[in-house]
Amino acid sequence: MPKTYPGAPYYDDYDPTKEYVQQLALPGKAEQAREFTQIQSMQLDFLGRLGDSIYTSGTIIDGCTLIISDKKAVISSGRIYIDGLVRIVDGATLTINGVGSEIIGAKVVTSIVTETEDASLRDPAQGYENYGQEGAHRLKEHVIFTVNDAEAAAVYRLEEGELVADSTTGEGNMLTDTLARRTYE
Repeated sequence: MPKTYPGAPYYDDYDPTKEYVQQLALPGKAEQAREFTQIQSMQLDFLGRLGDSIYTSGTIIDGCTLIISDKKAVISSGRIYIDGLVRIVDGATLTINGVGSEIIGAKVVTSIVTETEDASLRDPAQGYENYGQEGAHRLKEHVIFTVNDAEAAAVYRLEEGELVADSTTGEGNMLTDTLARRTYE
């Protein structure tokens, strides 16, 4: 389920157990700001459930090649499925111990960006009364790679500094293999 912000000022109280699947706007009634936020939470929840039926969090979709050298793990940029979405990730260089079992994982770092941090969030409609007014805040999510972080989704498993498993062999490849076999048959 996507992260929600139930308190002020967002009031996102989306609850999947209520089984609401659509918000129905009524003519003559003002929509609440929280309803627009809930629509997005609802859609992210639905998308995440679909994605979770195909992939596990930490599955490499594209790129993210790992090279290990001198207790350094260098990972190229790419795309990883994590927390319900396929996310674009930057490359990284991490320090590893090279001893015992180590997990290189990926985790989402979340922040809220306002017009104070990003002036482009102010209304750009020149010539109108609302020009330059504050707009909606943005939820920013950035993926970082970590080593031995219990909060991160496992992407690579190392033993004695050597790669022994990665997340490219997850459920997504099973789906691809099944489709290929059926197409061939």
